[in-house]
Amino acid sequence: MSNDLGIMAEIIEKAALWERRNDLDNCNIRSLLEEVVKRTEERERWSPRPFRRRRVNSDLRQGQHLILMHQQQ
Repeated sequence: MSNDLGIMAEIIEKAALWERRNDLDNCNIRSLLEEVVKRTEERERWSPRPFRRRRVNSDLRQGQHLILMHQQQ
């Protein structure tokens, strides 16, 4: 992961700060950047989602877990 972030940072740094935007026209650099972005997006999709403890507690008190348990049988 940190390697992907480093690759993205390096490409963006060269393009934006060093004004080497023509590097983005290079097929190898562009495909590398696209692959890194895809991996990063996929990793983000699989990262844990935050939950609200109060909502979970409320759902448990209302018996919502029993509905889910019934659906799994």
